[in-house]
Amino acid sequence: MNYYGKYRPSDMQKVFSPINKQIGRWYARKHKCGYIEASEKVQQIAINHRYLFVHWYRGQTSL
Repeated sequence: MNYYGKYRPSDMQKVFSPINKQIGRWYARKHKCGYIEASEKVQQIAINHRYLFVHWYRGQTSL
């Protein structure tokens, strides 16, 4: 994460984007809401609680 995050951030986005999408899908199933609503809520959680996941802490918060 240190090397690629510094020199190849686009590769990090390719790795963490599917993880973030899966978190959004999980949130939608858990709270019985649509994917768009869930992705917006997860985006807010990622911004406000960056410490929950390492890639959020490092700035990879987009779904």
